Amino acid sequence: MQRKKMNMKLCIYALVFVGCALSPYCLAEDKKPDKAATPLIQTTLHGYCPVSYFTDGQAIKGDAKFQSRYLGEDYFFANAKAKKSFDAEPDRYLPQFGGWCTLSLGGPYGKRNPGDPEVFAIEDGKLYLFWSQRALNAYEPRVNSILRKAPRMFAKPQLFGYSPVAYQKQKKAVKGKPEFRAVFRRQMFHFANESDRQLFIKSPEQYTPLYAGYCAMSLAKGSRYYADPNFFAVVDKRTYLFLNQEMKDSFMLNPAKAIAGADILWIGIQGDGTR
Repeated sequence: MQRKKMNMKLCIYALVFVGCALSPYCLAEDKKPDKAATPLIQTTLHGYCPVSYFTDGQAIKGDAKFQSRYLGEDYFFANAKAKKSFDAEPDRYLPQFGGWCTLSLGGPYGKRNPGDPEVFAIEDGKLYLFWSQRALNAYEPRVNSILRKAPRMFAKPQLFGYSPVAYQKQKKAVKGKPEFRAVFRRQMFHFANESDRQLFIKSPEQYTPLYAGYCAMSLAKGSRYYADPNFFAVVDKRTYLFLNQEMKDSFMLNPAKAIAGADILWIGIQGDGTR
């Protein structure tokens, strides 16, 4: 009986060894990472040149030799002339509504579906993207009604209209004004004045609160609740928002530990597409 057990164990060990040997991890070459390798740049518009829509009337892939960074986004251009034009007037060439599909925003439900940079229309010198050719076809006979509704839907600001810069500059929650606005990562933000708006444009990542409006402490505890923009804390030049004062007080007992916990859950949220 014991001999049978020993034979079974040997069979199991052999199968495990063979499985490991045939796994893609074991078959892969043992290469050390190249320390000199440069990180990949995640380009906006999937690398298409924003200027070419206007100058050439078509979507043209940009060249990494000609690139600019604006409002936390990286853009590639077809040539040096296109880059120069963009740098002089970036807002002129950016797609409307942060690149969301114009038909989806202006439709009956006001949805936010990402636009495809290969499917576009230019109306009155402005660039509009669509999630598919079918969406563009549906937009064309209803241009006026779609373009009346879409701006209203997109204009709804993040943070209930509070200025993301004020948390760090004025050290308090301050309502922004619609006349001072900027788009970052397809979201609209309002600011108290032009000075704050310019600060944001130069360093949007610094001033945008972490976790897309979720309470940092609720994430650290493993749940998701939207924050009240009146409750905030600034740690290492980054802004965190909270559901209420109790959550903020709990966070401030050990910010480093809370941030580490919130980061772990946030990575999972981004991965499952519910961001």
